[in-house]
Amino acid sequence: MELAGKVVLVTGGAVRLGRAMVEELGSAGARVAIHYHTSADEAERAVAELAERGIEAAAFGADLRDVSATERLIEQVATRFGRLDGLVNSAARFYETRLPNVEEAAFDDLMAANLKAPFFLSQAAYRVMRQNDGPERGVIVNLADVGGWLPWPSYAVYGLTKAGVVMLTKTLAKAWGADGVRVNAVAPGAILPPSDGNAAGLEQTIQRSALGHIGEAADIARAVRFLFESLFITGHILTVDGGRQLSG
Repeated sequence: MELAGKVVLVTGGAVRLGRAMVEELGSAGARVAIHYHTSADEAERAVAELAERGIEAAAFGADLRDVSATERLIEQVATRFGRLDGLVNSAARFYETRLPNVEEAAFDDLMAANLKAPFFLSQAAYRVMRQNDGPERGVIVNLADVGGWLPWPSYAVYGLTKAGVVMLTKTLAKAWGADGVRVNAVAPGAILPPSDGNAAGLEQTIQRSALGHIGEAADIARAVRFLFESLFITGHILTVDGGRQLSG
């Protein structure tokens, strides 16, 4: 997809990896819808900074664990910009759920934020994208994780959600390819220091990486842009992990 002039929604786009994706897609000419949940100030700041560079953007708040909110978000973006061409399902929650003491509330919370939200957002986005003209009507990029296939007992539920995102990506790609909607995913390894301050866990991950260091948010943002612009790729999980998965 040629991004110039296209409208792309990035969930969780106000901070961390999401903000890097917003910067990358905006730099490529996209008009960017920045979703946030609790980061309203950061989202508005991003909109202002992008405007200074001539990049059109707008911020939209929603708790994506609520299915009605996902549908409302897609409608608001399409109304504000007049169309929707791309969706990046970046927003996610990440915290420990240690076996065998996982509580139902944590299970439901992670499943709702990390798997149910991308599922229903993608459905709502597809219904809007298929109204676009041309052979390629839309692109969806999900954020998976190497934890979707590397078992992490301390983050059991998080890993389950990301394994679900992998299958979601492949299923939607097969279902919607003939309608001109491509669906792919990026699976990051260690990119940014964890927000929970788990320095020991980060160091362990670095030691298990073939490259011996963490990546940068820009590495993921460039991978997302690549999947937008690569017209013959769908149903693919692009791993950007510095060789972390090689260690098992």
